[in-house]
Amino acid sequence: MDANRDLEQAAQGFTPAEEAYRQYHDACTAVIGKAKADGPTLVLDMHGNGHKTNMTEIGYLIPKYRFKYQVRLLYSAEKQNKSRY
Repeated sequence: MDANRDLEQAAQGFTPAEEAYRQYHDACTAVIGKAKADGPTLVLDMHGNGHKTNMTEIGYLIPKYRFKYQVRLLYSAEKQNKSRY
């Protein structure tokens, strides 16, 4: 079951996979609702992939330049916080 696809493609008509798909998306909806109520929240979608090499993928919809910029901001903020103590 691939929860990142639409139901028909994800479960391919297999009833237990359809149920797992619905449970997954219900849980995601609940987390989003809680995040909206509680404030900033980090949600990680971790799963395997079919690559033959050992690699980590981060956000298909995040352009490379944006990711690099955000990482630089995080490191800069971390350095500033460490220098205060």
